[in-house]
Amino acid sequence: MFFPSPLAEIPALNQVTVPDLWQQQAVSALRERKDVVVQAPTGAGKTLIFELWSKQGKNRGQAIYKVPTRALANDKLAEWRARGWDVGIATGDLAENLHAPILVATLETQKNRLIQGDGPALLVVDEYQMLRDPDRGLNYELGIALAPRETQLLLLSGSVQNPHDIVSWFQRIGRDPVLIGTAVNALVLVAAFLARGVVSEPARPTGSPSSISGRSSVICSNNFTCESMFLKSTSSITFPTA
Repeated sequence: MFFPSPLAEIPALNQVTVPDLWQQQAVSALRERKDVVVQAPTGAGKTLIFELWSKQGKNRGQAIYKVPTRALANDKLAEWRARGWDVGIATGDLAENLHAPILVATLETQKNRLIQGDGPALLVVDEYQMLRDPDRGLNYELGIALAPRETQLLLLSGSVQNPHDIVSWFQRIGRDPVLIGTAVNALVLVAAFLARGVVSEPARPTGSPSSISGRSSVICSNNFTCESMFLKSTSSITFPTA
């Protein structure tokens, strides 16, 4: 949250993070033991949902935070360790502190563990549009679908046109999912603040995610009907705003 002058001159205020309504809804759903699919533009604050759930790195039970690349894994490791959190890492070339409360990992390093029924308390799949990747998508699908039922799932993306189909898939495999979305991009709010001094309900599109986040993906795998997904992805999707 940003405060206009003279409040901006008070350092303590500008260190306060106040979650938006959609972020609060996602955290509440996780605490109710639901699986959560989050659709929000880049910069909106998807990672904050996990950080709030973890109580700033003091979560009970292990959480695996899955990222698509080694570089992102190293970035998250450095960021959270700088805050004093106990974090491990597992990538193709690095394995360290694997039993830490938070393990940042590429999904491939955890696939066998998940398939064997050894799941964490929470599995976060950041950038879950990787499900449609021709080379890695199958690993993502297997890891998610075969994760133990007691493992909660938190899927994050800003570039999937059909998140409702992921929710339907979860329901078919016996999970209890909820879809949380926002059309507001935090970067747009900051730009508006800098331009006018006060943010007053910026106009944002409320159609499909493609009109919000630029490039978008339609996820289609063996478990989905591509034709149905395409038709749904072209329909209007309205996300609640904070």
